[in-house]
Amino acid sequence: MIRNKNKFLYLLIFLFYWSTAFSQAKFLNTFINPRGDSLQSVLKKSRNDSEFVRAFNKVTLEKFFASRWFGWNNDSVYNALMNDATDELMLAQKLNYKKIIAWAYEIMAFIYEDKGNLTEAMKNYYKVINTSEEISDTDCIANQYYHIGRIYYLINNSAEALKYLLIALDGFKSVDDEQGSAKSNIYLGKTYFQNKEKNKAEEYFFEGIRLAMNVGDSVRIAEGYLELGNIYLEEQNFTKALQCYFAILNRFKNNSYEAVKNYSYKTIKNWAYIGMGSIYCRQAALLNTALSHKKYQKAIQCLTKGLMSTGVEKDLDGKRWILDAYLNLIASYTGMKNYKKALYYSTLFSQLKDSIFSNESYANITELSMRNEQEKETAAEKVNQEKANADKRRKNSLFILGSVAFMIIFIFFVLLLRQRNVKRRVVEKAETTHQLAQLEMQSLRSQLNPHFMFNSLNSIQTLILKEDADRSQSYLSRFAKLLRMLLENADAPFIPLRKEIDFLQLYLSLESLRVPDLQYSISTDLELDQEQTLIPNMFLQPYVENAIWHGLSYKEVDKQLKIRIYRKNGAVTYEIEDNGVGRKKAEELKSLFRKQHQSKGMELLNKRIKLLNTEYSSEIITVVTDVMKDDKIAGTLVTIKVPVMLSEPIQN
Repeated sequence: MIRNKNKFLYLLIFLFYWSTAFSQAKFLNTFINPRGDSLQSVLKKSRNDSEFVRAFNKVTLEKFFASRWFGWNNDSVYNALMNDATDELMLAQKLNYKKIIAWAYEIMAFIYEDKGNLTEAMKNYYKVINTSEEISDTDCIANQYYHIGRIYYLINNSAEALKYLLIALDGFKSVDDEQGSAKSNIYLGKTYFQNKEKNKAEEYFFEGIRLAMNVGDSVRIAEGYLELGNIYLEEQNFTKALQCYFAILNRFKNNSYEAVKNYSYKTIKNWAYIGMGSIYCRQAALLNTALSHKKYQKAIQCLTKGLMSTGVEKDLDGKRWILDAYLNLIASYTGMKNYKKALYYSTLFSQLKDSIFSNESYANITELSMRNEQEKETAAEKVNQEKANADKRRKNSLFILGSVAFMIIFIFFVLLLRQRNVKRRVVEKAETTHQLAQLEMQSLRSQLNPHFMFNSLNSIQTLILKEDADRSQSYLSRFAKLLRMLLENADAPFIPLRKEIDFLQLYLSLESLRVPDLQYSISTDLELDQEQTLIPNMFLQPYVENAIWHGLSYKEVDKQLKIRIYRKNGAVTYEIEDNGVGRKKAEELKSLFRKQHQSKGMELLNKRIKLLNTEYSSEIITVVTDVMKDDKIAGTLVTIKVPVMLSEPIQN
């Protein structure tokens, strides 16, 4: 009854301020905590500077969690919170109060993390660590390593997440902080689950729940049950999963007001509803139409309940839950033949999915993800090698023990096992070589993109310096379209010939803005199927760029570039011909005007060709010849022959 009254009072206070048109930032300044004290009055009761700065920290933290509870995540609220944290930091620095300095940095990290700026959040967590090391605050240091590990978990870098979470766990254990150990165990379990190591994940979840129960941490208990439910859901053990989700809801229903008002607890409850809805949706799909209808209704009821007070979560974990809810709502409404509702949630799904990563965040996370994949492959290879060595030692022991009685039989098995091991090692070696080659080619492609962008930006700079506004604007517009094409094909080692031609057409239209008198043409054999014929990604552009920059750019007039593509004698032939100054003259001019310039594009392309030849046992032939006219050099012809077997879709 008391809890309900408190909740009702809490709601009335909020409605009162909202109805009297107070801004959210002003409401934070006059926010009433559950004990009934005005946060501003806490400051007034402080008797000296030390008490004041401690109270200031408490007020700022209460404001932050209040903004989370009410779902206020706009810039004005963040700015108000950041101003308070900055004032707190300056006052603490003036008093040289290290503990409050560390706490101020931590609040700033919380704000940046809520805003989605994980880089700045990480920087502030490290500032907390550096400050806390000066006063040997082990518990605070462990807490920051926990937050850093949690961020790495959010961006799917499991190796780094495990590293920092284990450091945090050791720190919490050293000071007997069971609450800190509980949350570290929970996130270690989540990270192992992310790594598909369910057994380890389950162990950490149970340990986290046990420690949380020791200290009465309802949030971590609920979080542990939620993650266990997710494991059982993935294993299709719906009964156990539902038990876990119901345990969360029952704990939420019967818990104290302090737990109910907690933002994390509220979020976990919503996710539990989404988990239950996912189960009912999957069960409905297995039933006949008459029975499935009720299950779909039950799924929709749980999913909408989970979404009702969730809002747009700021962290990636929350957004993934909401995406999962949308997917199951789409499936449920489709199952009930309510296609209008299914389309509505499809739209919400697409909008939220598109909003998860900005271009900069996408690039950073992709880089982290690639590094993580390489580390996982290395770790997996090491584990496999250790397992192989362990198996070998065990088999050798069995050989020694059984040699007397079963000599003949044992020799037969040894020969069989050795043959099997040889085959396995050959396969493993081939797979490892293939993976390394793929990674190296991906690395070379990723190096080509910045090189190409650098040259394009140089062209934009040239147009700007010439104060050619119209052409600069046109160049930038086409350059943006070109970048989109690069991003769309970034992970594809081979692309259809049509896409490569479209890319070249757009690139040449850019170059024609920089070089107005450039004349170019692209001709293809009519018998070539441009959709079915494949070509290594961004294969021809470096040759074309080389022809323009080193052949045609030194000419004053009559700059012609011809690209011909045809199939002949079991190969697809690509010819790039220019009527430039020729190779020898280009080298002489380059030594005069571009002494410090080094061409990276052709160097990277040659490495790619070598890798492709090795990886696919093919022979890509490149021949560069001078074009002669009246016994004089009148340009350069580059001929590239790609075997048909490398250009066919089934090969790639």
